[in-house]
Amino acid sequence: MTDLDTAAAVTIDPVVTTGARQRTNEPEIGVGDIAYPSVPASVTTYTDALGFTGDNAVLQRQKLVIVPGQFLNNATVDTAGDGTQLLYGKIDTRVTYSDSTDWDRPRSPPPSARSTVAPRRSR
Repeated sequence: MTDLDTAAAVTIDPVVTTGARQRTNEPEIGVGDIAYPSVPASVTTYTDALGFTGDNAVLQRQKLVIVPGQFLNNATVDTAGDGTQLLYGKIDTRVTYSDSTDWDRPRSPPPSARSTVAPRRSR
């Protein structure tokens, strides 16, 4: 993500269910202290017979998934589940790819520091 502009922020009470067998008289479950989705953009990788050879010689493709909104709980763990729905009006992204076949993570040497004292100048 390179830039994010919020177009709207509204208070909402999301409906959270526990599944098809939930009874009508059961209270709504609380959502806890959450942000959903936790990030507004991610890259998903999936197998595809027409894809490119990836890790372990599997044919795969990738998609950039952008979610132009986010729910932020009001930081209380209660059954109300109230929170803020952010709706983004502008999302700038930059995606870079490499055709490298090197799948190993880059390694860098551990950081080191050396203290030096400047020599005194004679007058």
